[in-house]
Amino acid sequence: MKTCSKKTVTYAKILHFSSMNTLCKNNSVFKTLIITFIFFLSAGCLIAQSFSTQPHSGSVLSLACKNDRNEVFSAGNDGMVIKWNTNNTGEHFQCSDLPIHMIAVHPLKEEIAIYETDEFSTYRVSVWDWSRKTKKYTKTFNSAITCLNYSAKGTYLLVGTATMQGLSFFSSDTGYSKNILSASTGAVTMAHTSNSEASLVVYSPSGLLIYYDLKKGVEKTRFSVEANLSNPTLYNNNVFFAGIRDNTVYKISATTGKKLSSATAVSPFIVTSPKDSELIFIEKVDNKYNVEKLIDNQKVVQQALKTTEEATFAVKAYDCFYLGTKDGNIYRLDQTDNYYLSDGGPISVSAYKLISDFCTSPNGSAFALADEKIIFISSDMENTAFIANNPGATNISVTNTNLYLWSKDSKDSIQILDISQLQYNNIQAVQQKSFSKIYTPSASIQDIKIYGNTMIVVEGNSAVTLIDTDTNRQKNRYTGTGYFDAVLVNGSELYIGKTAATNPKYPLIMIDTKTGEIVSLGLKADAIYNLTTDGTTIYGQMYSDSTSSRNSSLFSYQPSAKKYRSLMSGTTGEATGFTILNGNTVITNFGQQQISAVNTTNTFRTKITDASNIKKASVFNNVLYLLNNNGTFSLYNAVNYSFIGTFTLDSDYGIIAVSQN
Repeated sequence: MKTCSKKTVTYAKILHFSSMNTLCKNNSVFKTLIITFIFFLSAGCLIAQSFSTQPHSGSVLSLACKNDRNEVFSAGNDGMVIKWNTNNTGEHFQCSDLPIHMIAVHPLKEEIAIYETDEFSTYRVSVWDWSRKTKKYTKTFNSAITCLNYSAKGTYLLVGTATMQGLSFFSSDTGYSKNILSASTGAVTMAHTSNSEASLVVYSPSGLLIYYDLKKGVEKTRFSVEANLSNPTLYNNNVFFAGIRDNTVYKISATTGKKLSSATAVSPFIVTSPKDSELIFIEKVDNKYNVEKLIDNQKVVQQALKTTEEATFAVKAYDCFYLGTKDGNIYRLDQTDNYYLSDGGPISVSAYKLISDFCTSPNGSAFALADEKIIFISSDMENTAFIANNPGATNISVTNTNLYLWSKDSKDSIQILDISQLQYNNIQAVQQKSFSKIYTPSASIQDIKIYGNTMIVVEGNSAVTLIDTDTNRQKNRYTGTGYFDAVLVNGSELYIGKTAATNPKYPLIMIDTKTGEIVSLGLKADAIYNLTTDGTTIYGQMYSDSTSSRNSSLFSYQPSAKKYRSLMSGTTGEATGFTILNGNTVITNFGQQQISAVNTTNTFRTKITDASNIKKASVFNNVLYLLNNNGTFSLYNAVNYSFIGTFTLDSDYGIIAVSQN
C-alpha cells in the first residue's frame, strides 16, 4: 500500500499561515504550510475561495464577460464561480450548493448575478459583490429562469421567466422590484436595453422581437422573426439579431425582422459580442471547434481549437474566445486575423483531488473517496495511504473490519472490501483484495447506516433492509410507502421516519425486528427525517405544513418514556441535510443556512459556521470534519467549535491545507 506524508506545497502565489491553536499543537496535527490558494467561508459564511488552475468539478454551464476585458466568469454544475484572468489562473468562489445555470456581469461594477436551480423546485437569482465576495441579495421565483442580464448602464437587473409575466425588473443595487412596463412581456429568452437605457428589446420564442419605450413603459413596435431560436443575440450595436434552431445559424435584421442569411452548423455556439460587426459562431468539426464568420450565407473559417472534449458553452471576451466543457475545463483561444489550428490543452489544470465522500470507523480510522481512489487518512492528519481503486461508487461506509462502497440514488450493488488486516499504527496493509458484492437493492439507495453489527439500507421511499455485517447477509426487509430514514435502537427496535400521508398515518413508526410488530408513535407532523440515535434517544427533524403556516423542528424522542422534546424550530421543509451526535450535542445543518451545535440538555445553540455548502459531517478525536460540496473538508475543534482549517488532497493524494486559522 502506497503511503504519502503531508507536505509543504509551493505554487505561483506564496502565502504564510500562522500556527494552529492548542488542540492542533497537542496532536501535532497541522504545521505552517506554503500554498498557492486560500479558502474563505462566506455568504456570511466561510465559502471556498482560491486562486488556482483548478477546473470545475462538473460541467461548465455558463460563461460571461465584460467586452472590454480578456477575462471571463465561468459557472457550473458544482455551484462554483471562477473568474479566469489574463494570466490563465482562476479566482474561485463557491457561490451555491446548487448548479449555476446562468451568470451575468455588471457592466460597470465588480458584481455578478447568478441563476441557481435544481431544475425541480428551487429557482433562485442572487447578486454578488465579487470584490468582497459577499452576497447582496437573493430573489426567488416559482418557475424556471429563461434569461438573465443587466441593463446597459447597470441600473436594472433583468430576469426573464417562461410565464405570462415574462420579464421582471429589479434595482441592481437593492434588489427591489421595479414596475417599468405597463403590461407583461410574456415569456422571453432575451432582454437588452439600449446604451442609454431608454428602450428595451426582447425576444419571444413564439417568434417576436418586441421593442419598448422604458421611459413611458409602453410597447413601441414588434417584428415577426424565426421562432424557437436558442442563443438569441444582438450585435453590431443592436442592428442585427442572431439565433440558432435545428443546427442552423440565422442572421436577422433587428430593425425590420427580415432574415438576411443563414448556414447549417454542427452544435454551434454564437459568440459574437455586441460591438462586433460580423456574426461569429463556433461549431464542432470532427475533433476540433472551428471559429467561423457568417458572410452572405457562407461560413468562413477563422481559426480552430483541437480537443476531444465536448464543449458546453462558448463566449468571446474582447479579443479571445473561451470554451467551457462537459468535463469542467476551460479553453482559451486568442483571436487572430489569419487561420491557425491550436492543439493546446485547457488553461484549467487540476491542482488537487476532489473528495466526494468520507467516513470514520468506530476505532477512529478515516477514509476518503477521492476521484478514482479510496484513501486512508491517519488520525494525526500527517499521512495518507492508498487502499483501493474505486470501481465507480459515490459513497463509502466502514466498520472496524470492512469497507463498504455504494452509490446514492442508484440501484448499484453494495460492495465490500476486507480491511481487517490494515495496520493503522504504521499504515501498512496486506495486498489489496478485490471488492465483492453483498447486496443489490430493488430501489435506489438513499442512505446507509451501521449500528453495531447491523447495516440499515434505506431504498427509495419504499423499503428498509437490514444486513448483518458479521455475515454480510440480509437479515430482514420491511416495505412500505413514503419512507425517508431509519435508525436502530436497543439492537432490535427499528424506527422509520416517513410521511404521514401514507399508511400508517403517522410520521414515525417502530418495527420490532424480533416479533415483526409495528407500532405507530403519536408524534404529530407531516414528515420526519434526518434521524440519528445514541442507542436510547432518537434525534431528527420534523416538518408540518398547514394552510396558515409551515413549521419544522429539530427534536428528541425517548422511546422508553415516550417523551418528545423540541430542540430547535424553523421554517425549512427540506428533507435533506444531516443530524449527527457529539456527546450530548446535536450537530446539524437544520434550516440549510448554517451549521449549529445544539445542547440536548438545555437546548443552548452554538453557531459553528454559516456555510450552506456542506453535505456531510463527522466527529472523532474531538475534531469536527465537514465535507464541502467543492471536494474539500473543513475541520473545527469539536469542543469549542473554533475553526482549524480547510484541507484537501493534492495530485499525489497527500494532505494539503488550503486555509488555516
